[in-house]
Amino acid sequence: MENDMAIQKIKLSIGTVYLKKPNGIYYFRYLVNGARKAISLKTRNKQQAIKEAEQEILSMTTSELCYILDEMAVLLYKTTKLKRKKHGVFLTENFNRVYSKR
Repeated sequence: MENDMAIQKIKLSIGTVYLKKPNGIYYFRYLVNGARKAISLKTRNKQQAIKEAEQEILSMTTSELCYILDEMAVLLYKTTKLKRKKHGVFLTENFNRVYSKR
């Protein structure tokens, strides 16, 4: 039972912490510009892995964070059918570029 709990994914504000195999090394996965990135957190300890992933989020560049926020906005638009003008939602350049062709 303990191993089953360990292999569950841990969602963070940006990305996911996960194990590839039971009792293995934790990894941090996130999307940037539509590409999935995964990095080793170099620890087998769940709490330490979460701390390391949060450090990775803090050390991301501004451009990486902008792409991630754009992707989140696109997902929000797709899942809620949010209308930009009706709700006055500000969305970034990539979102507008993707949806201006509709």
